[in-house]
Parts: sequence; structure tokens; C-alpha cells
Amino acid sequence: MRHDSVIYYPIKANGSLGKPISQNQVNAMTAGMNENQKTLFFEEYLGVREKINHPNISGPFETGWGYDDFDGAGLYSKIGLPALPGQTKTINP
Repeated sequence: MRHDSVIYYPIKANGSLGKPISQNQVNAMTAGMNENQKTLFFEEYLGVREKINHPNISGPFETGWGYDDFDGAGLYSKIGLPALPGQTKTINP
């Protein structure tokens, strides 16, 4: 059982992504496929997590640290992560 919501984008011949389909649509499309057919199917679709639904995962949380807290050390090696739909910023009780 997956603990997250996933949408799937078809990968077009030019490398761009098509209109997304839901996990339920993918389940219906792959229900009668054997393992080889499913492998081929998922090579043509890109799965992207929309929302984490696992009860034991919380976050991300604000640390309160900024770029000036370390005199700019490591500034150029930091990786920024985007804010994605479904991320929570509170601890689940």
C-alpha cells in the first residue's frame, strides 16, 4: 500500500509531458496487464508524488536559520527545495 498520492504524466516523443492521469486511472489501465506490460507502461509515464499521506511523516519544518548565520560559508553549495502541494509544516499528534 502506498502512503502517498501520485499522479502520472505521459512522456511524449519530444520529451515533454502530457496531461496527467490519477493513480485510480493507472490502476484501471494496468489491472489486466502482466509484469512485462506494466514495466513497458511505466517506462512511458512519469510518476510524481502529489501528497504524502503516511501518518508517521511530518514536516518540513522551519529551522530559523538563514544565509547570514554562517557568514556565507557554503552559500553556493546549498540546494533549495521547492514548496510542493501536500507538504505539511506541523507535527501530527
